[in-house]
Amino acid sequence: MYLPAMNRFAPLLLLSVLLYPNAASADITAAGDINPAYNSTDPWVLATALRVGDTGAATLTIDKGSTAHVDGVSIGASAGSTGMVTVDGADSEMNSSSWFTLGNYGDGTLLVSNSGSVSNENGAIYGASSAATVTGDGSTWDNSGTLYVGLASNLLFPPNVDTSNTLHIEAGGAVSSATGIIGDRQ
Repeated sequence: MYLPAMNRFAPLLLLSVLLYPNAASADITAAGDINPAYNSTDPWVLATALRVGDTGAATLTIDKGSTAHVDGVSIGASAGSTGMVTVDGADSEMNSSSWFTLGNYGDGTLLVSNSGSVSNENGAIYGASSAATVTGDGSTWDNSGTLYVGLASNLLFPPNVDTSNTLHIEAGGAVSSATGIIGDRQ
């Protein structure tokens, strides 16, 4: 008797799901200039700071229930660098035990969506042009300390240099902090 291809492989698919229930569910994808380099573990645990776009361009995606625990995050760390971090989906998390910065000397982008979550102590969106978007019900960015939006240093960007840094909270997303400062120049 001939079985269509889908029916012939159904028992194998069922067996693989039973033996490896999380094999296709969690996912961390890293590309470009990430320091330290991603080591293919999930959860990804670092006792040091993570730089996404350390001196060049990089992207980091945490989705499908994956988790990263780090001691500080800098997205777009150096002059001319760009970094993008996406935390997407329920139970997908990025946790920093200290700071979480977008921009620094380069430009950083953060997207938290579809019930993803980011947590840290102090957060900052700065640089020449950096942005964070938290979108979708259950998507959160929790800062236990201060969140700076538009932080600029006179050393990096003199008062006559325009910077454009934004925070978008959309479609049921939520951002919290103990203190919020918008447009600060130090």
